[in-house]
Amino acid sequence: MVLLFEKLFNVNVKHNFYESGISRDVKILPTKECKQLIKGGKMLFKQTDNGFKIAYKAIDNNTGGGTPLIDLNSNVTFTFALFLSNNAEFLNITDLDVGAVSYSKDKILYFKNNGTTRSLVYSNIDFLRPKIFTYLFPITAADPSTHIGTLKVTDKNGVLVTIPGKNGLPDINFPITVKPDQEGAYKQPIDFKFLPKGMYTFEYSDNTQAPKTEVIYIDTELARQRIFGLLEVEYLAGNLYGIADEYDMEFIRKETQWKYHVVVKTKTPEGTPIVDVDDLKIKDKSNDPVSGSPYEEYDFSKGENTTINGFETAIFTSDQTNIPFFETAKLRLELQGKNNKTLIENLPNPPRDGPSGQQAEIYIYI
Repeated sequence: MVLLFEKLFNVNVKHNFYESGISRDVKILPTKECKQLIKGGKMLFKQTDNGFKIAYKAIDNNTGGGTPLIDLNSNVTFTFALFLSNNAEFLNITDLDVGAVSYSKDKILYFKNNGTTRSLVYSNIDFLRPKIFTYLFPITAADPSTHIGTLKVTDKNGVLVTIPGKNGLPDINFPITVKPDQEGAYKQPIDFKFLPKGMYTFEYSDNTQAPKTEVIYIDTELARQRIFGLLEVEYLAGNLYGIADEYDMEFIRKETQWKYHVVVKTKTPEGTPIVDVDDLKIKDKSNDPVSGSPYEEYDFSKGENTTINGFETAIFTSDQTNIPFFETAKLRLELQGKNNKTLIENLPNPPRDGPSGQQAEIYIYI
């Protein structure tokens, strides 16, 4: 019998910050359980230039997918952990907000296939926790002597969770009430030792606070690691082997306003600045847009002069608030002096390792 590998699915990691469109900063590895699934299904995980692929051993290569050597014949979930090779730069150049929900460094990115499109669905997980931890409500009781909190925990399917009782104690059936301590903190011990790893929704409230939710991914092994995100690829039984799927994990570059601080440090022998800050201006001589570049021609407005460490300083802010971060620098952004004399032909772009926020600040010393 001749065995060969048939592709199950590919994941391509994309980022439009890079000229190639391919992200270089994200490394994806299967979790411990995923490695066991791959091994048990006689599969192969292989990293590629664009991301990674999963293939399976097949005894033939029939049209639409080969016949697997080991047919799992069940619902399966492949779970992968995401790591960053350059954390500061990636977070500075990448827009990770989801709608009106802003990304913060304590959140975990979560990608999932939705079965209908090539692009992976993206959301944020609030916390990654081990199977045993203490859940602290994000609210405080205004009156610890009379207020009572309520906690409801549901699994990824929206089903209420039951925690099996230990040592003869009764099961914990959510929702439950939680009394605050003397400082008004609501704390509830959580023991998911006998429950599946994965995503759970914690809904909390009390007498005066309307219900709100936090999404927590529970996995002791992953909680010990400094992961950046998670990817889950799910297949229903009967849908696993067929035409190979192509999935795109797409990251989007940030856009920001540019603000230049031009500090005149050099002085003439007589002790006066070599240039007059009132003569300074910034002109875009690039003739953008050009093919393959996301830049446009930008105008910069001059603000009131100031001083930095006793040196006269001119401030210039881009009229456009949405200049994109891009791997290739924007050129021919000139600093000009008296009579439009070019002082600096190519002003530096904002640093990639930030922080930038809504406005990226660049300091120039002449």
